[in-house]
This record gives sequence, structure tokens and C-alpha cells, in this order.
Amino acid sequence: MNRRIFAGLLALGLFGCGNSQPPDRIIVTGTVKYNGQIMPYGRVTFINKADPNNRDVCSIQSDGKFVMTSVPVGPCKVVIQVNNAYDHQAYQVTGKAPPADLIPRDIAQKYSSELTTPLEVTIAPGQKSVELEIK
Repeated sequence: MNRRIFAGLLALGLFGCGNSQPPDRIIVTGTVKYNGQIMPYGRVTFINKADPNNRDVCSIQSDGKFVMTSVPVGPCKVVIQVNNAYDHQAYQVTGKAPPADLIPRDIAQKYSSELTTPLEVTIAPGQKSVELEIK
């Protein structure tokens, strides 16, 4: 009898209970701009509004593009970090001065937190791209 209980608990632990499947995720590409100008570095985070622990983050490339490989489907908050989002260590090693702020600090600060970002998008199943504009 104890073996059956143990086997049942083991199966419950391995497979979970109920319908606890994670939400759908897709690959999405896009660009980040401010006043029509591309942002050459930084980070983008998509945060599912229904489950804030369900998120994806990636780097912005020098051409302003990003590729996210596991974006949650549905309404998402978007956090964009650009000022100071470069490789600090690389600048220390080379001795070069880090780049100046890309956008005004007050605007950068607003978009850099999930609590204050005004940017929201709804990711549809099968969606391939999204354009992000910091305003």
C-alpha cells in the first residue's frame, strides 16, 4: 500500500496536477526607435500582464533590431533599457569612454521599469515582428 501512495505522489510531482501548461511562446523580431532614430544598444523585456513572472528579455543589436526567442503570447508590458545598457566591462578594458546617454534620462527612466513603462503590446499567436517606439 505504501508503494502505491509513493508512486502516486511521485507521478503527481513529475507531471503536476490540473492544466498547468505554460502560456504559448513565440519568436518575435523588431526594432527599437526614439524620435525615429534606431537605438544601437540596450535591452528589451516583454512581461506578460496576466503573469508577470512569464517574461522574455534580449539585447538590442547595433542596427536597432532585436530577436526574442520565447515571447509570451497575449498582452505584455514592454521595458526598454538603453542608457547605461552597454557592456561596462568592455569600456573599462579598452580605456575608451562609454557612450553618452542615447535619450533624455527622465524618458529612459520611465521606460526602464515594469512599474512605470507606458509601453504595452499584445502579442498574437503567429506574430512575427513588432516595432517599438520610445516617446
